[in-house]
Amino acid sequence: MAIHQSKHASDLDKRFRQLRTQLYGKQQSSQGNSENIKASVYSISSVATQGRSQERGTLLISDMENLNKSLKKIALLSSLAIGSQLLLYFLVTKEMINLNF
Repeated sequence: MAIHQSKHASDLDKRFRQLRTQLYGKQQSSQGNSENIKASVYSISSVATQGRSQERGTLLISDMENLNKSLKKIALLSSLAIGSQLLLYFLVTKEMINLNF
């Protein structure tokens, strides 16, 4: 049993058409429309890949800087937490602080 698609456009097709008109504007002919869309998609993808290759070095540097900042924050906060725990431990063992447990 073959699957037949109805002549009515599905919701997904309507959404795609609406997005195409929002991105590329209204086109006059359907054949020119498909050729223009293919050309536009190709030009957009080629520009995007060129931009990625040029910005890859700067993105890598900024990612490393963000990683470095995050690791510094983690090290600082963890050292403060461990230091405060050690201080509380010594204060409790020297009986300077009396905790009633």
